[in-house]
Order: sequence, then C-alpha cells, then structure tokens
Amino acid sequence: MAMAVAFFEYLPERGISLRAAELRHLCWILADVRKRSATFHALFYVFRETVPSFLAVPLQKVTLAAGAAHTCAVKASGELVCFGHSGYGQCDVPASLGPVVTVAAGASHTCAVKASGELVCFGDNRYGQCDVPANLGPVVAVAAGSYHNCAVKASGELVCFGSKYEGWYDVPAKLGPVVAVAAGGGHTCAVKASGELVCFGANAEYQCDVPANLGPVVAVAAGGCHTCPVKASGELVCFGASAEYQCDVPTNLGPVVAVAAGEEHACALKASGELVCFGGNDYGQCDVPANLGPVVAVAAGGCHTCAVKACGELVCFGLNHCGQCDVPATLGLLSSRIVPTSLCSGERADRGTVTQVVHHTEAAAQIHPDEAAAIVAEQEASLIQHNIDSTLWTAHEEDAESDSDRRFRRLILLEFTRCPAELTEVLEQSEALRPTREALTREGFHWLQPTGAKVIVEPELMRLLRSQRSVELRAHHVLVTEDLEDFVMDAVHSLPSRRKVRLRSATPMALTDGDELVLVRRTFLHLPPTQLHHAASVAQSTTEARVNHGTNPRRVFAHTD
Repeated sequence: MAMAVAFFEYLPERGISLRAAELRHLCWILADVRKRSATFHALFYVFRETVPSFLAVPLQKVTLAAGAAHTCAVKASGELVCFGHSGYGQCDVPASLGPVVTVAAGASHTCAVKASGELVCFGDNRYGQCDVPANLGPVVAVAAGSYHNCAVKASGELVCFGSKYEGWYDVPAKLGPVVAVAAGGGHTCAVKASGELVCFGANAEYQCDVPANLGPVVAVAAGGCHTCPVKASGELVCFGASAEYQCDVPTNLGPVVAVAAGEEHACALKASGELVCFGGNDYGQCDVPANLGPVVAVAAGGCHTCAVKACGELVCFGLNHCGQCDVPATLGLLSSRIVPTSLCSGERADRGTVTQVVHHTEAAAQIHPDEAAAIVAEQEASLIQHNIDSTLWTAHEEDAESDSDRRFRRLILLEFTRCPAELTEVLEQSEALRPTREALTREGFHWLQPTGAKVIVEPELMRLLRSQRSVELRAHHVLVTEDLEDFVMDAVHSLPSRRKVRLRSATPMALTDGDELVLVRRTFLHLPPTQLHHAASVAQSTTEARVNHGTNPRRVFAHTD
C-alpha cells in the first residue's frame, strides 16, 4: 500500500562514488571549475575518495512491501523473499521467478516486476488480481491494493486489473501518462508528470477527493480508506477516513521525503532519516523502536510496519499473529552499501572533513538566514530522496566482482528544436568534449552518425549501442553520458540566439538485460540542470535547484566595481 514510482537511475556498479548532480549543488566550487574538464574530473575524484561513506558509495534502491499480514523484500541480488501469512500462497515465491526489481503486496497477494519488465503476481486470485493481462507487456512500476493491481507501462499508460467492485480499477479515460501510482483498500491514486494527483475507485470516506489547493505532489501512499500525498515543499497531507486519526498529520512533523500508508495508520520518513508513524496503534504499529536510527525505506501493512535501516537491516513491528514481523535470519542486509556499523545500532556515524581551497571570481551571496536554513533542509532532503530512489543492483551477487571494472555511465538523450550545421560545429570545437571524441576515433567510431545524430559516449558504450536498434536517433538528437551533458549544453548556449536552437527534452536512458536500450522519461522528481532559470550560468546557486526559490542570490547581490 505504498507508492510505486516509474523512475530509474543508471549508475555504474563500481567506481563512481558521488554523482555529478550532487556536485552541481556545490556552487562555490563549480563557479570556477565547471568549464574546465580536467579540473572537474579531478575534483570528482577527490570527493569520491573523501566524502563520508554514507554518501560516497554506490547507492541501491531498497524495495519493500507490506500486505495485510505478510511482508516482502528484495535482496541486493534481486531475490524476492516473503514471510508472514501465506494461506493463499502470497509468500510462495515461484521458483522460476528469478531476480526482480520491485515488489508490491496486496491484502493476500503479491506482485513483482522482473528485470525484463515482466509482471508476475501470485497468491489470492479470487477476484482475478493475479491474472496479469496477456498483452500488458513490460512495466516500470506496480502497486497492489486489497484485491486489485495497477501497473505503469514504459509509455506512462496506467493499466489496472482485479476486483471490479466500485470501479476500483476503472482508469479515467482522460488520465493520460502517469509517473507514479499507489493502490489502497479499494481506491487508486496516480501522479501525472506535472505533479497533479488523480484518485479514483471507492470513495465512501472521500479518499479520492483530492483537495483543490493541494498543488503538485512528489509522493503518495494509499491506505485502507485514506490517502497521503507529499507536496513539493515536503509537506504531508492526508485525507479520507480518520476514525483512528490516520489523517491527523502531527503539527511538528516538518518536511518529509517518503510516506507509507497501512490499513488505518501512516508512516512518514523525514529528511534526517527519522521515522514517524501515526494513526491506529492497537498493535503497536506506530510505536517506532527508540533505537531504530535512520531509515531509508518504509512499508505499512494491515497492522504492522517495516523499515530498512541505513545499514540495510530490516526491522518490523506491530501485529505479528502470522509472523509478518518475524524477519528471517537468512534475509541478511537488503542494501549492498558499505556504511558504518554504528548505523545499525542507532548511533550517528562519524564523518570526515573535506577541505577544498577555491578562488572565487564572484562576490559571495548575501542570503537571508531563513533562506539559508531552507536551502540546507532541501539539500538534506534531496540526498535522502536520492538514497531511496536510486537503483543499483546486480543480477547475481557472484558476478558483481567481475563487473567491478565497468565504467558505463548513465546516458541522456537530448532532443533539440533545430539542428543547423552550427550545432555540429560547436560540438566539434568543444574542448571539453574533445577527449571523448578522440577516444571514439581511436577505436574506429564516428561520433557524428549518418543520420546526423551526435553520439558522444565512451567507446565501450558505443559498442553496445551499435548492437541494438530500439531507439531511432535523428539529426536533432544528441546522445551523451551524464557527466558530459553540461558541456554539450555549454556548447549549445554559445550559438547565436537567432539560430533558435533550444532544448526540447532531456531523457535518461538505461541498458537493460540483453544490452537493450530503453527510454526512461524524466519526471517531476528530477529537475535537469538545463531547465534551471539561468542555464548558461557557470555559477548556479542551490536556490536555483527548485524553480520556486527564484533567481540566483549571488547574481542579485553581486558587487560591481
């Protein structure tokens, strides 16, 4: 009964410790080095070696689900493990299932998405909730309600099946593509790319009556008869049934980065990793253990709650009449991250100090203390959100070490409004892109494709790209690794405005099993740097990481001689 997000990260299995996206927020440093390729990568190496371990190692998405009386978790290897009540076979994981990337738990059934995108459901099938449509095809997210399921296809289309009672899975005809979905007792909520929340199905407790002033949301959870979305500001709002006060959000809760909803309770994850639960507590499902410490994932079931600690340990509490809180001793850690063992004991880890001397060519920003506090809170929240949303797992644990030398990076497909000859010229003249172009040439590859498309990636990636045809590239396309995206945009911004070359879209891409290339649309959860207010600036401020914060304060208060 939690949100399933159609959002993927493509990261290397070893070697990259801190994403360039985090470095962009260090505006003081990037003000001087962002356009210097060698310096940028040297700085990247420094941070990789010295940033605290919780942030400095590859991150792994922790997938967890809780049903009425059972719990399911995905191990680092992709193996699905379920425990608790299994009267309908909801914990009997099929032997042929193989590795999965996400899981959802209904009242008495379970659904899992395989690496290929295939959806598999098992358990209670009295209402057809395990009869996956034959023509469904690959999906990127799934949510399970009491007796129905909803899956998001790669195109964003939402498909629901199972119980037809009260229109539980009657997807509105005008819904359009969605980026996230949550399923509750008998209702469903979907988030559109704009952040708009749409709910449908059972509405006896007004759990589908989205408040008119809600605005864009970044997360949503659906409980038995209540709904809890998280606004872009981090504010948690709950509506619907509240007999057990499950919609009475604590006044001092503050911003949250994730939420889960059970039958009659809700749990919110704060930016600090603190877990707060409220609502029905007859069985202790809201009694968060005092020594739990920071958590990175949470799931709420019928009357129990499960959380994953920062070290990967799974902890469950609440009603345990069917063993849904008895975590198997053989489960192990759900995350392959290397973090201080103190995080499993609830203690705060010691963090090292990073020192970097940088000469600033612009005046310091004069930021109001309240604005500075807001920036710090938002940056901390974004790091926790990144920990939750990042996806990195190997199909087989025994193969992980053999893949440690792979240096494949996340790909970005840039689509521009026009493709004049000058676009090719500025990309060819870019010094920052020259090392990659020359590396391709040495390996016998051409970065300028016969169709006019520009592909600026490492040679090993080019070999894989040439072997597949799932994405057709045109002259107005530029396919680039994420660390080179800014350099491409710098070159584009150097074009005269009369050429009218504008970025139409920036789409992340991922390599799936069999080296198939798939598109993963960016959602409102990810704001690319090219869409900031002053994309041409080399002195981006953290306040420009969200459009509602206005312009760069350094530009507003900069001194002039």
